[in-house]
Amino acid sequence: DCYHVINAEEVNAWKEMQKNAFISTGSIANNNVWAKAAFDYINNVTTRQIVHTFDWKTAVESPYTPTDNEIIAPIGFTEDGKPFNFQMDINHDHTHAFVIGATGSGKSRFLHDVILSMTAKYQPEDLELYLLDFKGVELNCYRDFKHARAILVDNADERITYEVVRGIKEEMSRRQQLFSQAGASYVNEYNRMNTGEHLTQIIFVADECQTLFEKPSEIVSIIRDIATKGRVYGIHLLLCTQTLSNAPELGNGILSQITEHYILPCKAIDAGRLVEDHKRTKTENVVATMEKGKGLCYYEGSDGETLFTFNFVKKGEMQQSLIDQIKQKSDTHSSPQKQVYFSGALQFPITQEVADYMATKGRKNIVASPGQVIGLDLMPLAIPLKDNMSENIVLFGINDCHNVTRTTIGLIASLMVSNKQKDWGYKFLILDCLDDEEAEYLDVLDELEKNNLCEVVVPRKRIDILKQLCDEIASHRANPTVLVILGQESFGELRYNKSIDNAPSQAMDMSMPAPGDLAATLAMMNSIGNASASATSLTGSSVKTVHEAINYILNEGSMNGVHTIIQVDRPNNFLFPQDGYLRKDDLYAKCKHVILLRSEESSLINLRLQDDILPQIPKLMDDTNRLRAYYYNAESNKYQLFTPFVLPDKNTINNIIK
Repeated sequence: DCYHVINAEEVNAWKEMQKNAFISTGSIANNNVWAKAAFDYINNVTTRQIVHTFDWKTAVESPYTPTDNEIIAPIGFTEDGKPFNFQMDINHDHTHAFVIGATGSGKSRFLHDVILSMTAKYQPEDLELYLLDFKGVELNCYRDFKHARAILVDNADERITYEVVRGIKEEMSRRQQLFSQAGASYVNEYNRMNTGEHLTQIIFVADECQTLFEKPSEIVSIIRDIATKGRVYGIHLLLCTQTLSNAPELGNGILSQITEHYILPCKAIDAGRLVEDHKRTKTENVVATMEKGKGLCYYEGSDGETLFTFNFVKKGEMQQSLIDQIKQKSDTHSSPQKQVYFSGALQFPITQEVADYMATKGRKNIVASPGQVIGLDLMPLAIPLKDNMSENIVLFGINDCHNVTRTTIGLIASLMVSNKQKDWGYKFLILDCLDDEEAEYLDVLDELEKNNLCEVVVPRKRIDILKQLCDEIASHRANPTVLVILGQESFGELRYNKSIDNAPSQAMDMSMPAPGDLAATLAMMNSIGNASASATSLTGSSVKTVHEAINYILNEGSMNGVHTIIQVDRPNNFLFPQDGYLRKDDLYAKCKHVILLRSEESSLINLRLQDDILPQIPKLMDDTNRLRAYYYNAESNKYQLFTPFVLPDKNTINNIIK
């Protein structure tokens, strides 16, 4: 790590030929005479700085250190050779930390030093990391790391960032309830009182954190809340950035809670802003003398002020070797929870794991799952369709790239999985009104139909199918059915309100069932018992048009085991209201379950969505690799962000759906 240029003539009176020979040999390492002369010269005329090296081998091979509160990880050495530690605890006021360093200062290397040192010393059951990397290149290496609960390496989707920090807030609320029930005030006190549930130390790491504080948001509010209350519950912040100039929302509400400041070479004004006013001048003067690339860091915090040299694990083979060793060390330990990795391009297929999860939902009902919920649990979104009023699903969104159709097909496929698992005997009728012969989804529909999983109804049979469904519903003899309408705006028979020759029969089918046909006997008894309801629903409103038929199926079908899924581009076009005005109550009375993909805000006004959700819909990702959607349940008034499943391939259809 130390070198000096040597002039060969000054070492000895070499002849010209020998000098040329020395130059041509390149390295002196293979020539003992030259090597001795060179090293003698270096040792005599230069002062070699003592370099203190951290013993990573011992750190990795040593047993884990148990802890119920404090995190003490060696990250470097002071000028006099004493080890220097990164600390997080509440007993000695090491609450939250901030790292700042300009480009080339070694900020990313320092961050790796901290993470590697902590994870080498503490087991995953004691230390839980949430890693946010808005540069997208530094923290990928910790994927599948048992200590890492969540890793986010893409900031293109702000909602994912929100879900990560919201997950920490929910954990903080959960711990607050646990402390209240146990009578504990701090995390270490709770851990000593409750040996059955050991709470981890959570460290939220955000590299290039200025991205979080560019504008007011709920994310900023949550981080401010964590900064104020988190330490009591064992939740700490480790924020890192190059500069504070682009972070107007990083105010005193957060900075005043930071106790540990790790300042690498950076702008003096940034360093001064981090510390208390009476320490500002000294801090700025120290930073002004620091050189980049020397591994120097100025610490200002609960333990005073110290200039130290951090370990500086080199990127590449050395860093990867350490990561592999630490992973291996943690192999015999279990992660508190499954890691969630967000790379922006989230795509999830329908897998056997998804099928198994759906089997646990809706024991008495068929279950739809349009995709994976965006959040720390990353579980499939489950929508049980009960035999009750308005248990239908409508999907809204701009369908230029068939992304809404893709979501609808994934939804249908999930229903087929649920139907297979529980052997409900549902039939699937699909009215494809989109008329796009080049669309990718057509191959999927062909494969599903070829495997007898659905019937794609040809246009000439649509009215007959609707009439048949109305008749079956009216007589309470309907078979379990899922009716799917793809591209309602292109449903010509509905748009022009074509007539249906015969209305569904208002008289119940009173023919006697065959002897021994128990199912038919029960169905007949059910029909008799529901005669009053049937008469009420049909009296004075005979179904004579396609518009009336669709309304009738939506209003009455779900109570008789017939559920409808409708895909519509714009909410205002839902069932083509005669006055052109969509009424919220009319929609939700027919479809309790609403799925929203990217839409124009003006077309959503009549849905009366929550104020914080409405502006988010036009911003939703429409890239096939980053598709996002909201599920809204009108009855519970709850929203969930999710990523729709990808179109099922032939293998998925044969091995999972069929």
